[in-house]
Amino acid sequence: IGSERDELVNFVYKKWTTVMPNWLGIFITARPEIKLPPNSQKFEVIHLRTDDDNNIKDIRRYLEEKWKAELPSSEYEAGIEMLVDRCEGSFLYAKFLSLLLRDKQHPQQTGDLDSKPITLKTLNEFPIGLSGVYEKYFGRFLEALGKQNYDYFLSLILASRGPLPTPIWLTLGNLKEENTIIKEKAMQLLTFSGNTIRFVHKSMRKWLSGIEGELSVPLERGHKA
Repeated sequence: IGSERDELVNFVYKKWTTVMPNWLGIFITARPEIKLPPNSQKFEVIHLRTDDDNNIKDIRRYLEEKWKAELPSSEYEAGIEMLVDRCEGSFLYAKFLSLLLRDKQHPQQTGDLDSKPITLKTLNEFPIGLSGVYEKYFGRFLEALGKQNYDYFLSLILASRGPLPTPIWLTLGNLKEENTIIKEKAMQLLTFSGNTIRFVHKSMRKWLSGIEGELSVPLERGHKA
């Protein structure tokens, strides 16, 4: 996949303006650490930053729409600002906020027993940034499966280059009895599509690979399987 991507990038930067019509444009996105080819100056390069004013404004508009019926009117503006700060420029966190809200409203479905009315005080209890959200949900997943099954199951997904076929993790992980528990506890973390399973977002893979402590996952165990 990497070589095919490189060929496409080289074609765009070297030949696009000479072989393609002027009315046809192309939009390419890349992570900040990706180095652009030397001749990229002929293209308009826009650096998208999480702390950009426009990004923060978009997050605020999104939260205002999603949370306008959830906060008391007297605390609405202060509550929105608190949520914006907790997002730290991440739209993904803004989307996770709806899951955190559901946890508070339906604790019997999530095991979150401290259900409370949504006020500034309860908003202040929400985790800060994606790391805080992942720590909360992966911690709940660990508690449900136990450390041995948690490590084995997630290491298989981490070691897989693409979506992991369901029969593999059921057989290798010996988790047939835990199948229902996994699906119930991992709704916020994993996507079950057809006969495959993958993380909801690729940042989860990076987070699990970079942390230390009980929630960390031994990648080499998945490779050995």
